[in-house]
Amino acid sequence: MNYIKELNAFYKLNEQDHLSPNEQALYNYLLHKCNTFGWAKYFTLTNTQIMAEVNIPDSTLRYARKNLIKKSYIKYKKGTLKQCGTYTMISLENKVVFDNYQHSVNAVVSSAANTVISAVTDPVVAALNKPNKTKQNYIYKEKNNKNNFNNFTPRKEVKENEEEDLFWLEELERQAAEDEEKEESQ
Repeated sequence: MNYIKELNAFYKLNEQDHLSPNEQALYNYLLHKCNTFGWAKYFTLTNTQIMAEVNIPDSTLRYARKNLIKKSYIKYKKGTLKQCGTYTMISLENKVVFDNYQHSVNAVVSSAANTVISAVTDPVVAALNKPNKTKQNYIYKEKNNKNNFNNFTPRKEVKENEEEDLFWLEELERQAAEDEEKEESQ
């Protein structure tokens, strides 16, 4: 572990995690002690020693330690009556690098998904938003012939127009699928 890199990673993660001042003080103290012990994988400290050095009561120490464990900043194994608890520092530098990588991957995947969705849905939406001539004809005839019900377009003609609209909608979907296949093959 590198002390400066770990501190920089800690403050970068703290921007997201918003640790309390007591959690920050405890983490900095434990990181300092780990450095003092030559970056030992495991080190022991008494609660009394930590409370005196960090200037926090026992309940605050336990609460801050629990939150640091939950957020994967440290590991802790409770000691017995005659033995101190054992701490392990988790490298935050690696966690920041992984989080940055994961963030980049998520952005690329999201962008690709949006492109595919747009390629499929845009033609469909355009077809659905295309003015329906049949409906417009009915509205026009209804306005101009309010009392004459004999002037309506026959049902057969309406059905043919709907079939034509459906044909064009299917044609657009087929073209979108072909375009998508071409993009995937490239």
